[in-house]
Amino acid sequence: MTFPVFVGFLPHMKRFGVLIIVAAAALFFVPGCGLKKVTTATVGRIATDGVTVLESEQDLELARNSTPTLIMTLEVLSKGKPDDRGMLTLLARAYGQYAFGFLEEDLLKYKDGDHAAYNRAYERADRFYKKGMDYGLAALWPEKSRKKVLSLSQDAFEKELHRFGKRQASSLFWAAFTWGNWINLHRDDIEAVADVPRVEAMVKRVVKLVPDYYYGSAHSFLGTIASSKPAMLGGDKKLAEDEFNAALGVCENYLMTKVLYAQYYAVQFQDRPLYGRLLEEVRGADAKAFPEQRLANELAKRRAAILIEREKKYF
Repeated sequence: MTFPVFVGFLPHMKRFGVLIIVAAAALFFVPGCGLKKVTTATVGRIATDGVTVLESEQDLELARNSTPTLIMTLEVLSKGKPDDRGMLTLLARAYGQYAFGFLEEDLLKYKDGDHAAYNRAYERADRFYKKGMDYGLAALWPEKSRKKVLSLSQDAFEKELHRFGKRQASSLFWAAFTWGNWINLHRDDIEAVADVPRVEAMVKRVVKLVPDYYYGSAHSFLGTIASSKPAMLGGDKKLAEDEFNAALGVCENYLMTKVLYAQYYAVQFQDRPLYGRLLEEVRGADAKAFPEQRLANELAKRRAAILIEREKKYF
């Protein structure tokens, strides 16, 4: 993805600000009947570039404060063409990444301390994941058929997923990502947990279509699911280990994989040496080694530090 020449020399987040200004300015120079079409097609591409720019940002607080602007911009753009699957997927991704990167960190940080802050983070994470899930599912199935698809039996649902090819892998992943993380917030809700097999089937379809999708994140997602379930409900230590190692095989420099490996696998199976080793590796890693995912790596390093402090609570 490239930016206009006048944007090329600006620092990352200033560049994102210019992208948003360009997007807004476009609204004033398009004739009435072509407004929505141009806004969605042209400005939508600018918003996609904005996501890419944001993911390479190194300043965590700047990224945290800028992401809501990106989300609201995407919300506005989606009104121009509410059935645009690319825009719906981008919204699912933005909502999900914000909740996972920042609000989940708050949940860890405030869990045993500031109860008011924890509750605020929980409510926001719940809302963001739910909105992301709704957008992600809308990117896969139009409203008139969505309810019917989601009421199918597990076998029928899995057959339905075979309709999707590589072009839909992104929509499948971000719908599953937001849905799965929303379920994780509602682990005490039997009805919510009952949908885990559907989420798992969606991620398995992504792995089948694009095994290395998003730096191996589909594999680490499956590893997390396998780690989180008791053996009697399908939890599988060997499978979980294999999936996390598969993710690391795709991209070892994507540090969040090691954080999830420690947070879910090592804790679930009480492997304290592995927990400590993985998190120390993340804490000592160079976030700059993977510039296009600098933000995720900086977040991984900060979360690793929190998890290291909480080690005695898990073992």
